[in-house]
Amino acid sequence: MNLTINAAFSSSFYLRSFYSSNRSAASTDSYRSKASNYTLLSADTNAIHNAVKKLSSMDFDDEENQGDIDNSISAFVTTYNNLIESSGSSDANSVRIARNHIKSIAKDYEEQLKEIGLTLNSKGTLKLDRDTLSEASLKKLKSLFSDSDDSDSFIGSIKKHSKSIQNYIRKHPPVTKAAPDSLDSPSQINLLI
Repeated sequence: MNLTINAAFSSSFYLRSFYSSNRSAASTDSYRSKASNYTLLSADTNAIHNAVKKLSSMDFDDEENQGDIDNSISAFVTTYNNLIESSGSSDANSVRIARNHIKSIAKDYEEQLKEIGLTLNSKGTLKLDRDTLSEASLKKLKSLFSDSDDSDSFIGSIKKHSKSIQNYIRKHPPVTKAAPDSLDSPSQINLLI
């Protein structure tokens, strides 16, 4: 049976929405290769929280939402992978520990994720098979993505550990360095981000 699923919004729309605080960080273009790790971690943790919030608020009981649910999950995968990448570049022990917890959570849910078209690779990132995702039952999607308040659920655990990263970066902003003494204006301070 060939099923056509309509969606009100594309996965790109959801990705831009998740990265509303820094839309440039949503892409894998040159911005991510030039941005500081602090900037990326900040953008990625904000985005993952937006993704979790959006997914947990979706109506998984209405089949008419399947296209939008699939597109938000697709955008979630990009956001998740970005967070795994940026947290892996951090020197901070607490960030690495939280990242390892997130990767461990994905490993714990590997079979369930595979059933809906998400495969885990050796780096801990996810690969999406859109065809399998579009054929997945809403019940399976709901079991993984709807309960963000349960810290033992897949999405709730991701939220919990990404919040740890977010708390760390908020408490440890980038170091600022004052310009040479001859410069006396506050606007002449350079952020080393």
